[in-house]
Amino acid sequence: MTRGNQNGFDSLAEAERCVACGLCLPQCPTYGLTRDENESPRGRLSLMRGLASGQLAPSAGLFAHLDRCLGCRRCEAVCPAEVPYGRLLDDARAGLYARLGNTPWRLRLLRGLVRHPRAIGLLGALARFARRLGLAALWPELAQVPPPGPPLADSRDADTRAGVVLFRGCLASAFDRETLAAAERLLQAAGIHYRTSGAACCGALHQHNGDVSTARALAEANRERFAGAHTVLYCASGCGATLLDYPRLAPAADAWPAFTEITAFLAREGRMDELPFRDRPGRVLVHEPCSSRNVTRSGAATPQLLERLPGLQVESLRNGPCCGAAGAYHLLQPVLASRLRERLLEPIRASGVDTLVTTNLGCQLWLGAALRKTGVRVVHPLTLLAGQLAD
Repeated sequence: MTRGNQNGFDSLAEAERCVACGLCLPQCPTYGLTRDENESPRGRLSLMRGLASGQLAPSAGLFAHLDRCLGCRRCEAVCPAEVPYGRLLDDARAGLYARLGNTPWRLRLLRGLVRHPRAIGLLGALARFARRLGLAALWPELAQVPPPGPPLADSRDADTRAGVVLFRGCLASAFDRETLAAAERLLQAAGIHYRTSGAACCGALHQHNGDVSTARALAEANRERFAGAHTVLYCASGCGATLLDYPRLAPAADAWPAFTEITAFLAREGRMDELPFRDRPGRVLVHEPCSSRNVTRSGAATPQLLERLPGLQVESLRNGPCCGAAGAYHLLQPVLASRLRERLLEPIRASGVDTLVTTNLGCQLWLGAALRKTGVRVVHPLTLLAGQLAD
């Protein structure tokens, strides 16, 4: 293996495991849109190998091909050589950001904000004020910023005896309090003894966008928050993908706790069949985020939980393409992201449902912004469940 090469990419041997079979091509959203080999996993791996070997010099053009990848990791699920594409992409981006020094200002802003939850809340307030003044056209993504929701209960950080920690996250603490409140209500109803992490950032935005050192520092900070825990629960599958990578990002002498999506935890240990749920007639459509399908592998828990609601007809959005949210992707690549979202909106609208559930906050906000005027509500499945708990 080539280590520490001059171009900042040190995983040449793993990239060379690609046998160029092409099975990844039909799975790749950007290749599906462009039919450009450089916008496919196979093509990007070839660029990575050229970068690592020195045959290709770091350039803005090379970086653009890598930066247009969503990181959905659909390719990993079908790769016969088990190429760790997501990790290689993170590695290559980190090297190129460092060499080229061309980090977009929006990304620099976001990477700074998510480390400071109060700043996230301030940004949300400014976004809502800008919308009221009719200034959203200056930055269309402002339309995605929702109201903050009801205040969260105080963090239960003092009870260090609890072996279960509910990871709140940074963006969710500002913009998805409804889901976090629902999670706590269900844990309490199930008799689970837990504590919360506070408004902590998992580091996903940094890990996947060239700032691995900050992602590692955030992992170390969260290690202290998780002290004494044997299980850490997360609501957003996007956060979960990075939490599951903590043992590699920040190896420790003591084992990290188990990281588990809360839907899977409740389905397995929440005694959900014993909880009193009110009837919920109607139909609901389940969207499985790429992070859930390809990384955390916990998507089966959502329909399993929702089937506990009497009268509810649960349907899955089968084989849907990536919605285009992909962390900060929709902010950095808005044209491609919007085209991908539109392809997913067509079957949602055609379904005629009034509720779409998804387990990733980014997908929830991105899809919700487009569906808001259609009357389709986009929520986390926990919100639906907690809302039907009998008092």
